[in-house]
Amino acid sequence: RSPKVARLVADPVWDGVMLYPFLTPEAVASAINRIRTECERIGRDPATLRIAHCITTAPDLDDTETRALCHARLLTYLDWASGFGDTLARANGWSMDVVHAIRNHDRIRPLHEQGVPADQQYHRWELLGPSALIPDQWVEEVCAIGTVDQCVASIERFRALGADETILYGSRPGQNAALIEAWRERAVPRRGAPVPVDASK
Repeated sequence: RSPKVARLVADPVWDGVMLYPFLTPEAVASAINRIRTECERIGRDPATLRIAHCITTAPDLDDTETRALCHARLLTYLDWASGFGDTLARANGWSMDVVHAIRNHDRIRPLHEQGVPADQQYHRWELLGPSALIPDQWVEEVCAIGTVDQCVASIERFRALGADETILYGSRPGQNAALIEAWRERAVPRRGAPVPVDASK
């Protein structure tokens, strides 16, 4: 979100950048535009800096698993009171009332008092209760959920904003097998197949 970060990223010492997960399409478009504008300002060809978009995926998974992967994981990002959670919410235009409600939940509040992040104390399955405070619309905006085709459409939406690569995040590689195959077989090929990252633990 910061122009200072865009200046740092545009430095020719870097050949690529990965955007944080859980950014809305509007926030991703804004970040990509700032980075590429800064590249042009310093005389660097924007095409020489590859931008990877990181998206949490839950293709063809049941509601409970989807919520554990998406809602509960998003909670662990918003839970970071040391600036990051607030920055993420502001970048996405999300209500801070929801963020504060999460941090004041009976299960989360004691951790803040101890300075302990929720994901260091609880497995995502244990965060399903407080993560119910997160509006479904937020998750639908920033994650790839639903059928495989719906997930492909979500990835395409972000790629259309200018991301060069896609990193599948949160779910296991095996859970993404059908999604990766569907991406490879889609009608309009783009550079680079999504790369799965096993961050399920």
